[in-house]
Amino acid sequence: MAAAINSNRSLDFWSEYSKVFTRKSNQLPPLFPSRTNLTLETITITEEQVRSKLLSIDPFKPAGPDNIHPIVLKEKASEITPILTNFFNKYIQAGTIPSHWKLAHINPKYKKRQQEKPCQLPPNQSYL
Repeated sequence: MAAAINSNRSLDFWSEYSKVFTRKSNQLPPLFPSRTNLTLETITITEEQVRSKLLSIDPFKPAGPDNIHPIVLKEKASEITPILTNFFNKYIQAGTIPSHWKLAHINPKYKKRQQEKPCQLPPNQSYL
């Protein structure tokens, strides 16, 4: 009986979740102009940039897909900064990103919002 109730709740959740992404029109979203003329090969990452990002990590967040805890990254920032900077710059010069770097722990969370706008980001966060 409990399994049937949980199954019904799950179905209700996913049916509501799917309604958010239902398109009401056949129009494509507008095309946005490119924000930069830089190519991947022209970008260079400095040690200071890497160090500042490592030091700004929130130590109370959970570990990512690599299972390295944020506290370790923050406390060992000075030791790992040159290594990470070298890795990043070599991959940028090669023009590739390792596929395992694209992994993330993402859980969908349903929030009621307008169906036409499934993603509502402020302008300064609307790019990756």
